[in-house]
Amino acid sequence: MKSTVGIDETLVGDARPGKRGRVAGWEVPVLAATLHDGNHIGRIRLARMADSSAESFETAVEETIVPGSVLGADAWLDHKGLAARRMRI
Repeated sequence: MKSTVGIDETLVGDARPGKRGRVAGWEVPVLAATLHDGNHIGRIRLARMADSSAESFETAVEETIVPGSVLGADAWLDHKGLAARRMRI
């Protein structure tokens, strides 16, 4: 994807009793990338991440989005590493 792209991460999995969130172990971290097309959301891409680390997030972004794209993201600190890899946020 190239252009203006919104990125965020989430966990995908089923509801089980007991632990919740990143520590549960059965949920899979996923990158969601949405192409902004004027006032509409265009294509959406999902990419499975190896884990919830900043390194896995950055790798998924690099594999999914064309370098030079303008990224829109929340203020999660791990997103700041993308600027060092020459992706615009």
